[in-house]
Amino acid sequence: MATRIEADVKKYYDTNLMLLENMNEHLGGYITSYCNFVSQLACTSADVSFLMERGIIVHSEASEQKAAKKLGKLCDQIIYDAKKDYLKSDWCGLDRHCRSPGSIVWAKVFLHKDWKNPLIWLGSLAAVALLVCAILPTVYTIETYKDQT
Repeated sequence: MATRIEADVKKYYDTNLMLLENMNEHLGGYITSYCNFVSQLACTSADVSFLMERGIIVHSEASEQKAAKKLGKLCDQIIYDAKKDYLKSDWCGLDRHCRSPGSIVWAKVFLHKDWKNPLIWLGSLAAVALLVCAILPTVYTIETYKDQT
C-alpha cells in the first residue's frame, strides 16, 4: 500500500479523527494505530530525511528536525490501547527484523557511507582474494598430508 504523509496538514485532522475513534469504540482504532506507527517510525530527523528520499512522507517544515518533532508528538494526549492495534504484528515484525544480529551486522558493514567509493570495493575484493589464496594452500597441504598417512 503506497501512502504519502503530509506532516504539517495532517496533525489536526488526524488528532480529531483519533479523538473520534476514542469516543466511539465501534469505529475501531485504525487511524490511532496508523498515527502511532508513523510517529514511532519517523521520530528522528534521519528517519524523516530517509522517508522523504523514498517519497513516503512530504513536509513543508523548515527542517527535518522540526518535522520529526511534529510527527513524534502526533499521538500526544491520545489514549492508546496497544491490544487493539491492527498494525501490532507489522510493528513487532519490523522491530524483530531491525534488532536481529544479522541485520545489525549487515547495516554496520555494508551500509556504511564509505562503501560508495569504488576504491573501497576494489580493496575489499583484493583482501578477499588474498584470504582465499592464503587458505587454499593450507587446505591442499592438509589433504596431501592425509593422503600420505
